[in-house]
This record gives sequence, structure tokens and C-alpha cells, in this order.
Amino acid sequence: MTNSNTASADLRFETKLTWMEAEKGIITSDAVADTIRVKMPLHADCVYEHWGAVHLLLGAVSTSFMSAYLYLASQLGVVVTHFFCQAVAMVSPETNKYTFTRIELYTKVLVPAETSFEKAHYIMERTKVNCVVANSLNVTVIYHCEVASDPNPRQ
Repeated sequence: MTNSNTASADLRFETKLTWMEAEKGIITSDAVADTIRVKMPLHADCVYEHWGAVHLLLGAVSTSFMSAYLYLASQLGVVVTHFFCQAVAMVSPETNKYTFTRIELYTKVLVPAETSFEKAHYIMERTKVNCVVANSLNVTVIYHCEVASDPNPRQ
């Protein structure tokens, strides 16, 4: 991640949504080999067969957070052995429309015991500043972050 004051060029991303049948569609991108199947939700507590728009947005927030953390860790020489991030959104009716009122990220990063935990925590704080998707949303994002020693690092 670069400091926002030193960014020199815009980055362009593009996706395409094709309606398939009923409430189903497929999201593609020329830059990505995989596809994502989506479906319009029936109601908030239903079980989804495919991803819905809210799930995709939460996935984008947690993916952006992971990408920023792993990038900064690689730049500072911090080895990450495990990264987990759960995103939870609160959507509420406000002035006759539903809006996100809060997103909470529960993140746990495991590092080898010999890692500088001060550096790993510093990266976590920098990641909060550099999470492009979370920073682009008009919603409060609450971070619950943990950095811990990996008891079983991969060899």
C-alpha cells in the first residue's frame, strides 16, 4: 500500500453481471478466471444457495483488509502463518430505506513465536488506514483485531 499522498495513478477494476434466470446471475471479470453465482435474497434470515449483494460487500471488505495486511507484512518482513477475518454487518431501516449502520471485522492473525509482535500490531493499525474498501464506504467499521503466536506453524 502506498501513502495516499504519494499515489500517482488511478486503478481501474471492472465486473460484469449477467442475469441467468429467476433471481439468479453470474458475476465475471475479464481479469479473473473464476465466476461468482449470485441470487437475490428472499429475506434476511434465509439460507442462501448463492452469494447475495450484502455477502459480496462484506467479502470485499474482509478481502481488502487481508490484502492490505499481507502486503504490509511482506514489505516489513513479517511472516504470517494464518489469517482469518469474519465480517458482520448491521443493516437497518432508516428514512424508509435499508442502509448499513455498522460493519464489524473480527480478525485474527497468527505469526511465528519469534516474530516482533510490536511490528505485527503496527501492521494491523496501518491496515485499518489502508483498507481501501472499508475506507470507501459511508458506514462505521469497528475492528476487533488479534495478533497471536502460532502454536503449530507450517514447516
